[in-house]
Amino acid sequence: MSELDFKLQSQEILRKGKLGNCVRNWSSLSELKKDNYVGKVTVRSKDRNARYTLVKYAVDYADITNVVEEFRARGLREEDIYFNEAVPDDLLIVQGEVGYVQGQFVLRYSTEKNTKMRDAMDSAEHIVGLAGRLLLKQVMTLDSYADLLDLFDEHPDHIVEFGVYACHLGWAKGRNTIIWDVRNY
Repeated sequence: MSELDFKLQSQEILRKGKLGNCVRNWSSLSELKKDNYVGKVTVRSKDRNARYTLVKYAVDYADITNVVEEFRARGLREEDIYFNEAVPDDLLIVQGEVGYVQGQFVLRYSTEKNTKMRDAMDSAEHIVGLAGRLLLKQVMTLDSYADLLDLFDEHPDHIVEFGVYACHLGWAKGRNTIIWDVRNY
């Protein structure tokens, strides 16, 4: 399986809520409209030919159709476009990637607010070992931290991409952490 195929499969499992707490998501425009959600969304592509997916953040509900048309004009099929509930980036505490690398707990993170993960990781801090675990334990709710440890038990060789917020969010009660990706590629 190619890296891209693995990522697409992982994202599908994540969107179904099987890899931890995540925000609401929809696999099509019709699914989004059927749900009667009218808040801001992130519009993403799962284009197999692009190195990075096309993404538009915090799109107002009234503008979603225009963004879908823009993506289609760039050659995407409508079935390659999906949506997730926008997150409050002004309430972001920490975002990053964490996992065990050669047996060591490694945290790569940023505390920049209103900065997308891709950009924030360009200037990320690195912590190895207990200090990284303590930092996450300090900013995550108890349930969010327990969920992270459960992910490592279930997927020991994987990296978890996450965001911690100064509010509860996502489908799981009592959580302030959203899992964006769980990967081993």
